[in-house]
Amino acid sequence: MLMIKDITELRELLDVKYEKYNTTNFISTDPISIPHLFTKKEDIEIAAFLSATIAWGQRTSIIRNANRLLELMDMNPYEFVANANDYDFRYFRKFVHRTFNGDDCVYFLKALRKIYREHGSLENIFTEGYLQDNTIRSAIIHARKIFFLLVIICLVIKASAQCNVHTDTLNNGNITSNGDTIIANINMDVCDSITLYAPNWMAINTTFVSPNATPYTNTNNKVLYPEDSGLWTIMDGIPPFDVIFVKVSFYTLTGITEKQEKEVSIYPNPTTDRLIINTTAINLEVTFTNMLGQVILSQHNTKVLDVSDLPRGTYIVSVVINGIASRKKVILN
Repeated sequence: MLMIKDITELRELLDVKYEKYNTTNFISTDPISIPHLFTKKEDIEIAAFLSATIAWGQRTSIIRNANRLLELMDMNPYEFVANANDYDFRYFRKFVHRTFNGDDCVYFLKALRKIYREHGSLENIFTEGYLQDNTIRSAIIHARKIFFLLVIICLVIKASAQCNVHTDTLNNGNITSNGDTIIANINMDVCDSITLYAPNWMAINTTFVSPNATPYTNTNNKVLYPEDSGLWTIMDGIPPFDVIFVKVSFYTLTGITEKQEKEVSIYPNPTTDRLIINTTAINLEVTFTNMLGQVILSQHNTKVLDVSDLPRGTYIVSVVINGIASRKKVILN
């Protein structure tokens, strides 16, 4: 075991290591070589972030697996992350590096996609945090919270069986904390319960408060049934006391929209550039929602939607006529 007697000896040791490793000759055999493959800022950020994420173990193994990740993105990480749909992530589900598995990898990619679409770069989310009080601590805390915001939409509401949970978010879909709201509609035809989870960035001592003000403490999840419908509150016990509201409603698809299903059809499906709402109704509201529950397009009294500029993927189209909603899954190729 190396014993350091005084600060002078420590400095001499560090100077030796600095001279050894702070050289371009060291780059080719180190994971730092991965971001050096790129020149575009966004590519460098993503390559560095993913490489650092798996940077434990033998360097040869880290470099090999980091290259494998980038090859799955056609060596164009920013373009892939910014434009990928959920179907594009299927190849990453088999990725493994030590304890970092395919599910972890897909989550990281989805979180990066959300960050680049909404914030522009990784640098920006660190800068946003730093400007709160000009400390590195705030920068890291803010970046971590932004990175795990995806948990709110994807994991706060987890369905039992094969339930398709449709979520909408208030505040223009920009979930942060401190009073933001998620609206979840659960189809009782395929699901009789859901599990409500606290986001990872909340404190361990999370409290769930039911619509009738009953608190459930020291737990990170709560199973909800139809009788539990209403406005739930998730809050932690550590400043700044983050709070999220989840408005939960269960419905039976046939009971609500059976008549509407016969009156409304949506085509072509799949489509590439436009979507036609076939109905005799004059007054209708049409919303186009992605699989994260974010409203991408909203139109009033429109029966032809231009979807040519939307990212390719799967969406839920909701047509509301006289207060009754019809929802259909639509694929953009």
